[in-house]
Amino acid sequence: MEYFYGGGILCLEQQEFETFYNIKPVDIIDMGTTELLQTHFHEYLNGIQKNFTVDKYNIVNWNCNNFTNEVCNFLVGKNIPQYILNTPYEVMSTSKGKLILDMMQSYQSSIAPGFDNNQNNATNQQNNQSIQNNIASQDNTFI
Repeated sequence: MEYFYGGGILCLEQQEFETFYNIKPVDIIDMGTTELLQTHFHEYLNGIQKNFTVDKYNIVNWNCNNFTNEVCNFLVGKNIPQYILNTPYEVMSTSKGKLILDMMQSYQSSIAPGFDNNQNNATNQQNNQSIQNNIASQDNTFI
């Protein structure tokens, strides 16, 4: 499963993620393994989901890399490499990059108020149900 932050905490099979978002990994970094049961991981995700909502997303300061860092720290006690967390700041250090990020942040600000909170809550409930379904089907598996 691919767990990610995009309008909430979501999970998809890796192939589904790659197909749906048209994104393939550029690099894969082995962060280690965990002995935690998947049920404990899902409980953790349920506990942190309030920090990873669509209204809290910020392309520079609170994004998918921050989510990945939090999860890696929980699972294996390690942070992801700093250069990954610094990517938005590296982009902002160039004039074109700053322009692109400013446009993206303006776009995000313009659509965020239009999100229907009930729809967002429904999405979060669906995500929770998806996580709970995974717990039920994979109760004794390790991730």
